[in-house]
Amino acid sequence: MGAKIKVAAVSYLNTKPLLYGIERSSVMKDIELVSDYPANVAQSLQDGIVDVALLPVAVIPQIPGARISISRLPVTYLCEAGAVAVRKALEETSRI
Repeated sequence: MGAKIKVAAVSYLNTKPLLYGIERSSVMKDIELVSDYPANVAQSLQDGIVDVALLPVAVIPQIPGARISISRLPVTYLCEAGAVAVRKALEETSRI
C-alpha cells in the first residue's frame, strides 16, 4: 500500500456528522485525518501538507489549482446521521 491520503477538516458542529462517519468507516485505513481551525486547514492545503481539505469556499481562489469536487460516493457510507440532509444538498447543487 502507498502513502495515506492526508485529509484535513474543521471539527465544528456542522462537520461532526461527516467526521463521525469517516472516523468509523473503512476509508480510515487509506487516509490520515487531521482536524484543525479553518485558517490552519486552508494553510495546510496551500502549503501542500495535506492532499484534501474541507474548508471555507472563500479561500479557494487563494489556492493555485484548487477546485471544488463533489463526490458521487454513497453518502450513507460516510455519515448516516446527516445522510438525508447531505444527499438533498448534493442533489440541489447538481441542478445548478
